[in-house]
Amino acid sequence: MSTLEAIVALPIVIIVTFAIFQFGILMVVQQTVTRATIEAARAASQESTATAANIAAIAAANDVLAVHNLTIDSSSTDTTSDTKLVLEYGTASAIQTGDPGLTCTPPSVPTMLTSEIRVTICLDLEKSPLKNSLASFGFSLAGKRLEISSHTSIE
Repeated sequence: MSTLEAIVALPIVIIVTFAIFQFGILMVVQQTVTRATIEAARAASQESTATAANIAAIAAANDVLAVHNLTIDSSSTDTTSDTKLVLEYGTASAIQTGDPGLTCTPPSVPTMLTSEIRVTICLDLEKSPLKNSLASFGFSLAGKRLEISSHTSIE
């Protein structure tokens, strides 16, 4: 009887273990991207032009994202960076930097004021360093992305 119970319970235990690891890694990456947006917004808010703010935001975000071997590449031809940064500097047009194949839509609320800055970082979960270990069990990260925004006042 205990062999039958082990045969029934073992696959469930293995799936739950994979799920715990998958979601744990996903949460760590989410916290890292959140921290990167905060640091990027803080660095960008200290600059006086949108171009300088974009450069500062990319540098600050890359410092944080380097922990997971992620980068925001400023070249417009690199489609392997898996990340994109969108900088909204006041009411000026948004500056998008990173993977041109990745769709990144900053939130429309709250409406940006001329004295505010918002940084949105998008991460393609399919191409990121995450392991898609639950795909064979019906949960796949294919086509999923993480979008996190942070905004602050321009100093």
